[in-house]
Amino acid sequence: MTDPDHNDTVHIGAFEPPEAKQVLDELESAGIPFEIERDDSSIRKLTPFRASIGGTFGHGALILIRVPKTAEEAAREIVSRLFPEQT
Repeated sequence: MTDPDHNDTVHIGAFEPPEAKQVLDELESAGIPFEIERDDSSIRKLTPFRASIGGTFGHGALILIRVPKTAEEAAREIVSRLFPEQT
């Protein structure tokens, strides 16, 4: 995935906050640097009706994780180990 603002990094996934914490802890333990971004677009796009009936039911905000291109393979292995059902 190429992004002109992130030429030296690659996106390895978008995770709900508890899962993102697991990935970030493992990346940190492995010495892999990372960048994170918050994606709360689904919350910002809520209609008044949807908000009144409970919103996104806890699935609104995601954490996007990026790593250096040189660490992509190792980072993806971590994600695959933590969440084998998603790979």
